[in-house]
Amino acid sequence: MERPGPSSVRRPLIDDPELNAMRAADAARDAELHPFSPEGIRRLKIYILGACVGFPLANFVLINANFAGLWLQLLVAIVYGTYVALARPGTTLCALATLGAGMIIQGYLGTSGAFHTLLALILYGTAGALIGFRENDKQADR
Repeated sequence: MERPGPSSVRRPLIDDPELNAMRAADAARDAELHPFSPEGIRRLKIYILGACVGFPLANFVLINANFAGLWLQLLVAIVYGTYVALARPGTTLCALATLGAGMIIQGYLGTSGAFHTLLALILYGTAGALIGFRENDKQADR
């Protein structure tokens, strides 16, 4: 009889098909949550591209931003999209991250008035909360 050790393969003591199915489902979920799995790469693409389109569009509409600060908007959008895709933040953290990203962009670009600034910050906070709520909902389904 072989001594158990690092070189031997341990088999489960109970050979239950239901338990094996649960283990397989856990392994599949863990593989799906890996950042560089096909699902993780898809999430990175969606969040980075969505942020790269969303931030400049929102700033152009709400605070009349021009193309002078587009490089900063794209840089902040890439960092923000990567954070949301990899960290999977909840509602509050995602709302704060979106609000922070919006404030960084607005601080650099300047604003056209208090009303437009407040409206843009409300939009950022609400959009971030909705994205975070969607992440919480996805994790609850798993």
